[in-house]
Amino acid sequence: MPWTYVNHENDEAYSKSVPLAQTLSEADLPKTEFEARRDLAHWKMAGFVPFASMSWLDRFLDKERASERFEKLDVLMTEIKSRCEDKAYRSAIKRVVSSMPAEAKDRAYIELNIL
Repeated sequence: MPWTYVNHENDEAYSKSVPLAQTLSEADLPKTEFEARRDLAHWKMAGFVPFASMSWLDRFLDKERASERFEKLDVLMTEIKSRCEDKAYRSAIKRVVSSMPAEAKDRAYIELNIL
């Protein structure tokens, strides 16, 4: 079934630009895309931001907290990796990541550790 922005659920690129300030529906994108977006948002807010926001000095001085934050990041990353075994989900992750700014640290982390 073709959607507004994706021709096939296994496509790794959008068929046309997805608007930033618009509510999207399942007529616009495959269901797996909404799941991938939800999972990446959770990964970012619950795992990546808490760990990445610690300075190197905080990581050095508070190793226990840094370790806890890294473990949470790793658990969330592992969950997304395991879901990427499904081609449609992996394609959705690739589409979402491709729309992130190229210089974004979370994009680089995902590209290096998940995809």
